[in-house]
Amino acid sequence: MEDITKMLHISIVISTHNNFTYKNGCLESVILAINNQININFETIIVDTASDEKNIKFLQRLHKKNPKIKVIYSIINNVSVGRNIGAKAANSELILFLDDDVLLPEKDILEQLVKQAKNKEYGLSATRLWTFKGWYQKNKKFLNEKITQKACDYAIPTSEPNPEVRRKKNDRHLIRTYIGNFGFIKKSALIDVGYWDEYYEGYGREDNAMAFKLYMKYGKPAILEELCVIHVWHEIAKEKYEQLEKNKKIFDRLLKENRIEKFHIGRILYNKDDVVEFIDRNQVNPST
Repeated sequence: MEDITKMLHISIVISTHNNFTYKNGCLESVILAINNQININFETIIVDTASDEKNIKFLQRLHKKNPKIKVIYSIINNVSVGRNIGAKAANSELILFLDDDVLLPEKDILEQLVKQAKNKEYGLSATRLWTFKGWYQKNKKFLNEKITQKACDYAIPTSEPNPEVRRKKNDRHLIRTYIGNFGFIKKSALIDVGYWDEYYEGYGREDNAMAFKLYMKYGKPAILEELCVIHVWHEIAKEKYEQLEKNKKIFDRLLKENRIEKFHIGRILYNKDDVVEFIDRNQVNPST
């Protein structure tokens, strides 16, 4: 029988910026968790998007400890640019986009994801638990030791997130992953929709735009709700929310150009119908 690791392959793309300053260097734990995945043939591509000198030195040391990882340095601070650079460098048809603060708590998550990706062009909406505020800073060393010893037993205390920490009305969007947090796209599909839109700056909405393009082209995604990942809690700077407001206006213009009143990303996350509301009521949703 052919070795399963030869049949299952995935490229993991992580865009990162100043992770050691803003997110307590949780990228170290992310990499350890990836490296402990079993029954899967994978490559990890990290794209640094114009981090400062201090953070680049941290990343270089991390790379030295993990030489199999491909690290690419970009002079542009833009998460979509980073994802596009990583995707173009990927050797697999199946690409997992992973945020630099998301942990894989089970050692066969990638194996499960690859199997679910078999008949879909893209997939998202894994269950996303959150660490408690301040927990990672205090337990980073212990956690990294646990991950190294046994990938399926991290003993991380988690909870469903308080929506107030991200200025949300409720937590329904926070406890599912978007396409860039933990989501897969076939490389051929990514090329077909024109890669990630690079005119979104900073925090948010580029995920909505990618989900929109994929939904309009391919219909409903694979829903990964049975897979669970862990988001490492961190602060969001005030200027990030200002960028989010600008990005929202850009995304709204995209919808209007396509004669769409509303695009309900939450309905995609929970596999609901009526995702798109057209301005012309005679139009219908893409086939599902």
